[in-house]
Amino acid sequence: MITSAELFPLLETLNFDVKAGVSLCGNDDAFYCELIEELHANVLSRRHHALVSPVETMEYAHLLKGTLQTLGETSASLKARDLEKALRDSAPHDQLADALRVELDRLDSALEQLFLSR
Repeated sequence: MITSAELFPLLETLNFDVKAGVSLCGNDDAFYCELIEELHANVLSRRHHALVSPVETMEYAHLLKGTLQTLGETSASLKARDLEKALRDSAPHDQLADALRVELDRLDSALEQLFLSR
């Protein structure tokens, strides 16, 4: 398991509000780290399969919106919110999905490098 000393500096470079995320996790650093590992292993890894059909994309965007917001990440969370809203409103969404995909790739790549270096 990764430690907060290893993880928090990286998350801050990725613009996570770590303090807010840890606070929402009951001020439990270890639990927050577990959730970040879960995000990497089981949520971000699904993006290529989940961003294929409108229904799956809307469900995935909803999951991301809440999960990322809880963890203190706002950029991708806001993109997920905008994508979910566009899909719900049957509005054009391809550019929103692409922007979210780029943001998720950025997060996943940084986390992957950290987890592989351990």
